[in-house]
Amino acid sequence: MEELVAKYLSGEASADEKVKVEEWRAESEENARAFYEYKVSWSASIAQEAPNHQMLSDIFGANQELEETKIVPLWQQRPFQVAASIIVIVGVLFALLKPNYEDQAWGQILTEKTVFQLPDGSEVTVQKGGSLTMGDFEKTREVTMTGKAYFDVERDESKPFIIQTENSQIRVLGTSFVVDSNEKELITEVMVESGLVAFGQNEKYFGRNTMEIQLGKGEMGILAVGEKGIKKKKISDDNYLSWQNQILTFNRTRLSNVGEVLNDVYGLDVSFESSVLGGCYLTAKYNKKSSEEVVKLIAETFNMTYELDGDQVTFKGEGCQ
Repeated sequence: MEELVAKYLSGEASADEKVKVEEWRAESEENARAFYEYKVSWSASIAQEAPNHQMLSDIFGANQELEETKIVPLWQQRPFQVAASIIVIVGVLFALLKPNYEDQAWGQILTEKTVFQLPDGSEVTVQKGGSLTMGDFEKTREVTMTGKAYFDVERDESKPFIIQTENSQIRVLGTSFVVDSNEKELITEVMVESGLVAFGQNEKYFGRNTMEIQLGKGEMGILAVGEKGIKKKKISDDNYLSWQNQILTFNRTRLSNVGEVLNDVYGLDVSFESSVLGGCYLTAKYNKKSSEEVVKLIAETFNMTYELDGDQVTFKGEGCQ
C-alpha cells in the first residue's frame, strides 16, 4: 500500500489506483492516520530537493566556518557542537516544511472547490460558493464555515476540533465528515464518514437551552431554525461525498435526480427535451471521470443524444422502455 500511496501523492496513480487508495483510507481511523504519516514523509522527501537542499548545504558550510574561527572556545566541546547542529537543522526543516497558511483564501467566498491545510494536519475541502475562516487555531482548533465542506480532522483528545456555522456548533476529536450549511434557510446538515461527531444548536438562535446529539459512521443530523430538536437518521444518499471524491454511484436512480448530482459535482445545469427522459432509471458507477465523459456515457446508456454548451447540458431522445 505504501508504494500505491506514493503514486497517489505524486499524481502518478491511475484512476483505479486513486479509488483503491481513497477506499482504503476511508475504511478505518488507523488507515486514515497511516495515510497522513505517508503524506508527511512524502512532503519531507520533496522538501529536500533543490533549491532547499542547497540552502541546507549553505548553512552547514557556514557552521563549519564558525567552528574554524575558534572565537568562542566553548563551542569546541562536542556536546555543544551537537546541540547547535540539531537546533539549526530542526529550525531550517521546520521553516521549509511548514505550510504558508496565510496564503490560503481564508474568509473568501470561493469560486472553485478549494483544499485548506490546517496547522494541526487536518484538511478541509470547501465546495465552490462556501468559505472557511480560522481564528486563533493553535489555542482553540476552531473554524467558522459557510456552504458545504468535507473535514478530515487529525485526532487530538486534549483539544477538540470545533466548527461554527450560522445556527450550529460541531465538535469532534478526530474523524471525517461533511457539513452542509445553508445560511439563507438556516439549515445545517452533518454526514459522518468515520468516527464520532457532536452536533448541536448554538446560542445565537436557540438561547441557553441548546441541545446536542452524537452522530456515528453512516449517520446524519439535520438542524433547522424554527423546528424542534435535531433530526437524526441513516445516510441514504450514495453520492453525499461525490462532490469531494468524484465517485458517482447510481442504483435505479431517476435521471432527473442524476441531473441534480451532476450539478452538485460538476456544476452542470441539466435539462431534458421531454419529461419522459427524466423518468428513466440509471444504474451505474463512474470513478474519477470528467463531466463530459459522464454525460456521454449516460447518453449512450439510453441511446440518447445531447447538447453540451459550457455548463448547460440537454439530453434528447425517445426515452426508455
